[in-house]
Amino acid sequence: MTDVLRIVSGAAAGSEVALDGEFVVGRGEKGRGNLSNDTEISRRHARFHRDGEGHVVVEDMGSTNGTFVNGRRISGPTVLAPGDEIELGATLVRLGGGEQKTRLRATAPRARPAVAPAPPAAPSAPPAAKPAAAGGRSGGATPATRRSERSSLWIDAFALLAAVTVVIVIAIVHG
Repeated sequence: MTDVLRIVSGAAAGSEVALDGEFVVGRGEKGRGNLSNDTEISRRHARFHRDGEGHVVVEDMGSTNGTFVNGRRISGPTVLAPGDEIELGATLVRLGGGEQKTRLRATAPRARPAVAPAPPAAPSAPPAAKPAAAGGRSGGATPATRRSERSSLWIDAFALLAAVTVVIVIAIVHG
């Protein structure tokens, strides 16, 4: 059985890569591995391979911008399931099942309908995580925009924690 990476968005959108061996993604790779010269991927960004039980695994190779599976940054080898979405720089790929029979097949990029970006999340509370099957991706936002939104939420949470700490210290000192 050959699993397939379907490139959903990014410069190589519309192409597919059959995973019948190791596949390394990075700016320094030749052919499909550089994802049509995606400038947001590292020189050696991530590696796809099969583990001893035949599962497809993705592993970040110390990339600058990270590798995300279903919206979560991975820190070690991660087993994938059909339908999982993997963000590599400005490229989004989806793991498909074994219906692909050719080793490598590139199709012409398909025109995608314009998608309005999702409205920004309220800064007072982080958005609830949705499973990928329920549409957990944030609309037409780019990986960089999603990272920026996550950073902003962490800054807001830290500021709230600092304010609560100051109130508690004042209450103890004056109490």
